[in-house]
Parts: sequence; structure tokens; C-alpha cells
Amino acid sequence: MVRSKALMALGLAVGLMPLANSAMAMGPYDGVYAGTQRVTKTNNSSQCQKINQDNVKVMVVDSTLRYRWGPVPLQATVASDGSFSVDASGAASAGYSSSVSFKGRINLGNLEADVGGNICAGHLSLRKQ
Repeated sequence: MVRSKALMALGLAVGLMPLANSAMAMGPYDGVYAGTQRVTKTNNSSQCQKINQDNVKVMVVDSTLRYRWGPVPLQATVASDGSFSVDASGAASAGYSSSVSFKGRINLGNLEADVGGNICAGHLSLRKQ
């Protein structure tokens, strides 16, 4: 009886191991990136006033990068070569560009990206923490 309980417990533990490993799996680019964002295009409107920032943080989880450009949430999958790209639309009603582009690459712990639309844009230079 004790032996069968021990075998059952061992079988349960072995059966759950793949689940634990996948839950703990991290993509090669996962982590927190921090650094600066600098203006590359502006029409000096109120929407473009806060582009320059010294403490920008971006998190990559399961090879998915999320970032917010004003009211527009952006989400991109990081490819195996570190590149990512996403185009979003629908923010014109908030006074922002009707389309926003977010494109860049992660290489050797550095994330370099361009984000913005036809009204204003910025460049991110971030380092993995």
C-alpha cells in the first residue's frame, strides 16, 4: 500500500514536470528594458509634448513586447532574430495619428525602436536590466 502511494506520487510528479517547465520557460529576449525615448518628428502639438523621456520601461514576456504610445496600446511578437514590428490604427479620435507604427530590434541586450505616426514620432534606446 505504501509502495503504491509512493509510485502514484512519483507518477503525478513526473506527469506535472512538463507543465512546470513550460510555465517557467522564458524567451531569449524576455525581460525588462529601460532607457530613453527621444523625439524624431513633431508638429509641436500637445500630443507631441511628452515624447522625450529619460525613464522609459518596456517589458517582454513570452517573446511578446507591449508598449503604449499615447492612447494606443501596441503589442508585437519578437522574432528569433530580435526584430519586431506592429502597425495599429484607430487613435485619430483622440487627436493622435490615425495609424501608429512600432518597429525595432533587440540585439545583445539593447532594444532600439522607432514609434509614432504622421503627427509625431520617437526613437527608443533601451538596455536590458
